Amino acid sequence: MNKFYNEIKNFFENPVDNMENFFNSRAITWIDWREYDEDIISYFNCLLPQEDIVDVEIKEIKLGRGIDII
Repeated sequence: MNKFYNEIKNFFENPVDNMENFFNSRAITWIDWREYDEDIISYFNCLLPQEDIVDVEIKEIKLGRGIDII
């Protein structure tokens, strides 16, 4: 079972009493919308075991969004 299961379960069972502990735990991740997409992927890769690391490639495209993440 996931090591954060109990933290998440406790929060949903009693959010008022468990909010501070939950928000300060590693069970959730706060992402700043100003971060680059590839940086966010890199942050998660640092937390993952080697066999679960995500390969990412950023390609510039001519569509309005400017890049594709592959």
